[in-house]
Amino acid sequence: GINAEYGGGSCPFYFSYNLGGIDLENVDVQRDLGIYVSKYLTSTDQVEELLNKFKDRFDLLRRTVYYVNNPHQRRILYLSLVRSLLEHCSPVWAPHHEGPLNRLEAAQKRAIKWIFRVSPFTRWPDNFYIDKIITLNIMLIRLHLRYNDMKLFYKIMSQMVNVPLPSYLFVKTCYPYSTRAHAGVVDGIDFTTVGCTLSVRNLRSTLEHSFFYRSFNYWNTLPVDVRQSPRTLR
Repeated sequence: GINAEYGGGSCPFYFSYNLGGIDLENVDVQRDLGIYVSKYLTSTDQVEELLNKFKDRFDLLRRTVYYVNNPHQRRILYLSLVRSLLEHCSPVWAPHHEGPLNRLEAAQKRAIKWIFRVSPFTRWPDNFYIDKIITLNIMLIRLHLRYNDMKLFYKIMSQMVNVPLPSYLFVKTCYPYSTRAHAGVVDGIDFTTVGCTLSVRNLRSTLEHSFFYRSFNYWNTLPVDVRQSPRTLR
């Protein structure tokens, strides 16, 4: 058994547990259901593990299906056998720093070159790489992780899953005394977004990169008709 300390800094969250009167070991990182959780709530260990699995799975794929030359078939193999590694609980571990995101993108770029039968040592400018993934209908890694965030957040907002919003997020509502809430904009307030726009209050700095906080920022940038539609994201 283990104890885990979360938050770090000057105000860590520390929980001490015992089992049968025996104190549990204290650790900095713990793997639970395939996700590495660290005391600082960073994704470093998870990304490192995923990159190793990504490389091993991709190298195995490249060696075993060398006879497949069709880009469409290679795309399917890559998405189903390699990129699918990033689907497991990505809202929990998705990184927010550029370093891990760039490393994940570099791994995908190598796979995209393989799909097009291009040497991995060939240099591709960023705009050329983006054109290639658009051709294949594949998202950038950072956009795909954001899309996964939005799918789950949409289900939470639509009450399709039994996950409540945290206490520091609240939905903007009309004032009860307002008689003009049906109008588009009244006194500087855009009432077309009432009921689908979120605000934040009393947020701890340790949570500023958490799933809910980053998703709330993305959510408010979506078109209003998307946020209000009952079945937009599936």
